[in-house]
Amino acid sequence: MTKTEIYWFSGTGNSLHIAKEIQKRIPDTKLIGLVKQLEDDMILTDAKKVGIVFPIYLNSVPIKVREFLNKFDPTGIDYIFAITTNGGVANPALSEILIDKILKKKGKNLDNFFDFEMTMNTPTGIVPSFIPGSKKWAGEISEEKVREKDKKIQDKLEFVSRKIKDNEKYSVSTGFFNRFKELIMTPLSNRKGVEIAFKTDETCSGCRLCEKVCLSGKVQMKNGKPQWNKDIDCFYCYACFNFCPQQAILVGKQYTEKKGRFHHPDVTAEEIASQK
Repeated sequence: MTKTEIYWFSGTGNSLHIAKEIQKRIPDTKLIGLVKQLEDDMILTDAKKVGIVFPIYLNSVPIKVREFLNKFDPTGIDYIFAITTNGGVANPALSEILIDKILKKKGKNLDNFFDFEMTMNTPTGIVPSFIPGSKKWAGEISEEKVREKDKKIQDKLEFVSRKIKDNEKYSVSTGFFNRFKELIMTPLSNRKGVEIAFKTDETCSGCRLCEKVCLSGKVQMKNGKPQWNKDIDCFYCYACFNFCPQQAILVGKQYTEKKGRFHHPDVTAEEIASQK
């Protein structure tokens, strides 16, 4: 029996990179793509230690990760931890509070929580206007700068892994401001069906990579070009935008620049696609 299971959700690879690094440090750890599990009415496990790793979206837990948590049966698990990644503009405590609330309804507590600040996967102009975004995004996504950030998190990876191996527990944030903010942000960030105006320009080669990495199945090829099916809800992971080798995917009039795209250099399109 696997001692530790880590369920992961990742669009451009930051969260998967962290999950893989934790797996290297904790023996008998299995990584499981989260999206595929959503096909089941109830998600069961016989592991005694379970983690979930995902990026913060709109200061909260992505919709699909919430669906996973609501379907997940934690019966028999001795230790549950969560790890989030963010691009430097999120408040991790809001995700921490929400996860613990969902688990409490199932008779469990969140035993530990960790967050890693990493490279942002969306430039200013794509994220909703009330989220700051990164105005210097194009200059921050070089492989060299990503590696610099990765070096800085190595000590934290060791620290986090030790705590998980030792089953160390903590107390969930009880700050009034964070709990009040979570009550506001949770419903705001739970909106489905909001369309992002993805489109392609004349440089699209029809390689189908966007269709391959699209976690929701929203991207569908028609006449050799990708179309975003409005009848399918987007997961807002930006994998299609960031993995396009031609940088041919643009966002309406908001972001039409070809100033680079980001996916973690240690994560492939095949790995992203494997979670569905």
